[in-house]
Amino acid sequence: MTQLEISSFLSVVKYDSISTAAEKLFVTQPALSRRLNALERELGCRLLERQRGKKAVRLTPQGKAFIPIAERYLALWNEANAIKTSEQMPVFTVVLNTSMGAHVPLAIKDFISRISNVRFKLHVYHSLEAYQWMEYGMADLALVSKSLSNATITTLPAYKERFCLLARGMYQDVETMHPKQLDLSKELFVPWSPNFSDWHDYWFGTQTTPKAFCDNPPIMKYFWADEPQWWSIVPASFARELQEDPAVKTIELLEGPEDLILYYLVSTSGSSYLSSVFLEALVKRAQEIPGVTPYI
Repeated sequence: MTQLEISSFLSVVKYDSISTAAEKLFVTQPALSRRLNALERELGCRLLERQRGKKAVRLTPQGKAFIPIAERYLALWNEANAIKTSEQMPVFTVVLNTSMGAHVPLAIKDFISRISNVRFKLHVYHSLEAYQWMEYGMADLALVSKSLSNATITTLPAYKERFCLLARGMYQDVETMHPKQLDLSKELFVPWSPNFSDWHDYWFGTQTTPKAFCDNPPIMKYFWADEPQWWSIVPASFARELQEDPAVKTIELLEGPEDLILYYLVSTSGSSYLSSVFLEALVKRAQEIPGVTPYI
């Protein structure tokens, strides 16, 4: 399995066409097909279904499962290949969860201004992928909202955030709400953490149909900004951003969910100096937000 074969596979996935991928890679279609065939032989399974007379290709179940593995392999290869050019400039790689608010870019800016002789790299993944990046040695530090068991990774709490009930265009005359009073057809739902999802299932059931569902909070911001009527339960770091809209009201939620805990992951061998500096910058920015309580 070579870097060339991996790159070829991901290019075909990106362009959904062997002919287009070959054109973008400046190789012939037969040459690209040979690379794909070699990769499939080594893996022992088909990754792509080629349909005669059709330009588009279709991923097999094994091909779909192989995509994140191929991306991690390619990222690790690029990191290894960069060693020879980075002797004077070490790399600090951080993996973040999607459920982190606008204080994160500020913390990154603080870190870079303090540590100027390091190349900073940032990736955004879900919790399971963050653990994998740490386990494979592809990241120096990761922050997640889901604590998992891993023998090679230490999981520690960084800070917790209170959840807030926000509403726009509705519930403007009330100061408190109970989950049973909420209209689910107007909800903008984000599964912030497993504990939050369990709380949501308890009060609303598992077959709910919210107005919109999204597991990527930054994308959900487009709904928050444009929809005239909605309510949503969000952690404090996101609430601060949304409350800048004068049409958005904060309502006290009775029997609300437990606070959202953000964990940081480090190797069992210990945390590095750069990880400590980044965590310090992140927690300092986070605790400026009302409703955030640091653990470190």
